This record gives sequence, structure tokens and C-alpha cells, in this order.
Amino acid sequence: SFGVSYLGERGGVPYPYCYKPIIRRNRPLPLTRTERFFTCVPFQELVDVCVYEGEDEDALKNILVGIFKVKDLKKLPDLSEVLCRMSLDLDGILHVTAVEKCTGKSKHITIDRALEKKSDAEIAEARKRLEALSSRGIFEAIKSEEEEEEEEETEELDEDAEADRNANALALTEGAWAKVAREASEVAQRSRRLVEQMHEEDREEVTDLNQKIETAIAAKDEKTLTGAIQQLAELLFFVEGKR
Repeated sequence: SFGVSYLGERGGVPYPYCYKPIIRRNRPLPLTRTERFFTCVPFQELVDVCVYEGEDEDALKNILVGIFKVKDLKKLPDLSEVLCRMSLDLDGILHVTAVEKCTGKSKHITIDRALEKKSDAEIAEARKRLEALSSRGIFEAIKSEEEEEEEEETEELDEDAEADRNANALALTEGAWAKVAREASEVAQRSRRLVEQMHEEDREEVTDLNQKIETAIAAKDEKTLTGAIQQLAELLFFVEGKR
């Protein structure tokens, strides 16, 4: 599998090297997948994107295959959404793109021979890079976490309260449901207009998402519908950016 590290929790404590697989092993190729992430703090201007190969939920136990930065992010008082998109083709070439959604600012790398078995020397070099990265990054992360611990706890409480409010509002009024259904139809129509410009794997994903949208509308399943809308909108975000 190929994925990236992120700041999450392990054992109930913050840990900056949690691992999120994006393209999982043993999937038919070519394959493209996108995952959503968020900056760690308000007004954050830079993110490090560390790409790993492996299966362990601890990124440091996997193999580091690439690293890059996205700089000059927009200074937002809230957390900024960053999309990470990976594409792996039949030749074993891995393309990784990170995009700040609100501005479209992006950076990408290409990793050749991604599917080839790593030699002992390559694995040793990757471990060496990881040791340097972790010895520098963990102390920086700990310092940041200590300084912002109280703020993060407050944000978590606010998020929990918001989640409770959302849970209580799942029973939509007819007017609200009509609005969501209309948004779904608009996104679906956009996808159909762009389908000829997409790679084959994107077309398949669009077909699946449109089917999910139609089923959710028929069942008035708001949770499934909003999730499918978001996934489809994120896919179109990348496709339209290439035009």
C-alpha cells in the first residue's frame, strides 16, 4: 500500500506519524484515489507530505519513498482542507498531488519504480531518512502540541457539540432535503459533462458515485447522499483543474 503520515492519536496521545493508506495493495491498476486531510492549527502556512509504502499504522515502521512541502497556504482562522491524490499506473509510476482546496495551490511528485521490490540498500537509506525526519520532527511536534494543548481541547469540545447538533438534525425538512437533492443533481450533471475527459479509473468511480447518489435520493438517505456528493465534488475538483 501507499499512503501518507498525519498527526493523529496512538494510545490516546497525539502522534505525528500515524499512517493513512490511500492506494491499497492488490488493487487492479491503473488506480487513482483521494483522501481529505486538514492542517493542524489555524493560520498554518506549510504542510509536509511524507509518502510511505507499507501496511503498518505507524508510518515510521513503513518505507519512506518520497517527501515534499506545500508552502504559502492561505492564512485561515480555521483549519484548511488539503486533498491528497495518488495515481498508480501500470508502469509502476506513482503520482502524488497535494492541493489546498480553498485556493487550488498544489505541489506534486512522481515516484518511479514504485512497484519494484526495494533492495536492502534502498531500505537502509529509507530508514536513515526516517530516523533524521523523526528525530527532528517529533520534538517540533511535541513543542507545538504542548503550546496548543488547551486550544485543541477546546476545539474538540466544540466539534463534539457540533456533531451532536448535526445528529439531532438528521431528520431533514422537505425544503432542506430538496436543497440537498438539488445539489446532488447539479454535481452529477457536472460529472457527466466531464466524463469523456477522465481516466478510465475516474470514470468508474464517477459511475459508482452517481449510482450511490441516485439510490440515496430514492431512499432519502441524507448521510449517504452528502458523503457521495462530497466524494464526487472532490474528484471533479481535480478533473476540472486539469482543463
